[in-house]
Amino acid sequence: MVDLANKVLFVLEFNRTWDQRRDYKERGETRARAQHDILIKSLEKVARDADSENEGWKIRLLIFVGGTSGLVNVKTFNDNMNELHVIKLKRNAIRKGPALEPLNAQDTVLCSFFVQRADVWGDSQVQVGNGNDAFQGLGNLE
Repeated sequence: MVDLANKVLFVLEFNRTWDQRRDYKERGETRARAQHDILIKSLEKVARDADSENEGWKIRLLIFVGGTSGLVNVKTFNDNMNELHVIKLKRNAIRKGPALEPLNAQDTVLCSFFVQRADVWGDSQVQVGNGNDAFQGLGNLE
């Protein structure tokens, strides 16, 4: 993404990682920085070596780390949104959107598991939901 007015080139990295560990965000960011190290250094060198007409450019790597179960570090996310000049009223809606996908996938897997288990064990009492139960209370996430 390019901010022409402020001469900033944003390199955006969207990273999904296993979020069962406390340091999932740090691990994801470390991996992303290592992956983009050469690109960022190269772009910074080009910016430094630019002629007077094109000087003053800054290169910013913004890393968005999402956990496999939908976790997103709110402070880091909001800091990134602030740098991208996204208005505060839109940030929560943007942040919550990607959380629905892993929850929906998880619900599908669990439903499939219980249907298969019922079929194997002859249990006719298993009820399979439509996935909406997994999303109750999601609007209250902060």
